[in-house]
Amino acid sequence: RVNAPVILANGAAVWEPEGDRVTVLHSLSGEALAAIREIRRQFPGLRLELQGLRAHRCFGRDALRDAYLERYGIEACYDGWEDLNDTILTASFYAPFRSVGHSRTEETSEAEERPFAEMARLVETQYAPLLEPVRSMPRMIELLPRGCGKGRTARWLAGRLGRKVLYCAGDAPNDLPMLTEADEAFIPSTADPGVTGLGFTEAASCDAGTVASIVALLKQRREGGG
Repeated sequence: RVNAPVILANGAAVWEPEGDRVTVLHSLSGEALAAIREIRRQFPGLRLELQGLRAHRCFGRDALRDAYLERYGIEACYDGWEDLNDTILTASFYAPFRSVGHSRTEETSEAEERPFAEMARLVETQYAPLLEPVRSMPRMIELLPRGCGKGRTARWLAGRLGRKVLYCAGDAPNDLPMLTEADEAFIPSTADPGVTGLGFTEAASCDAGTVASIVALLKQRREGGG
């Protein structure tokens, strides 16, 4: 059972189980959504997903991506733009999935990454006041409301909980703002190469219980006086 606040959508929202309420919410404005529609026209080969409070709206069919969403209990909605009546937290663009899962850095060519690098430059040059590009994984990009991010929200949440020390764990490039904001950051041994070699403390793999291994390490330090 979830008994602590949860940071969602790369820092765009915080949901608290006590009272079932959202206490932090950064959403994409109408102007930002108009910019995303224009960006999609320039990159028609990529799938767009709008992550909202009520639905996960998709543009561009991809059976493997849909299977990935279904694995995590997310229903893909294909209703289009016309009846979009939801609070949208983030917009994500994806290359067609090659399996029911994300590609890793070592599996991705420079040519495959080019459209996402171009989109990031386009956002920073034309839509910087509206959108913040985040490269979560290879062959995808997320566009957040400008000014929000995992690092800022994690630090806010630490303060909200009365904690002076912020520990964070992450395994992908979109976690870098959070990992660098932390007083100590941990990565699983199976982390994406985009976050390795940067001085973060290595923990057990995700399958072996990353967070549990971190708790054990911190407990060991405390008992040892470290």
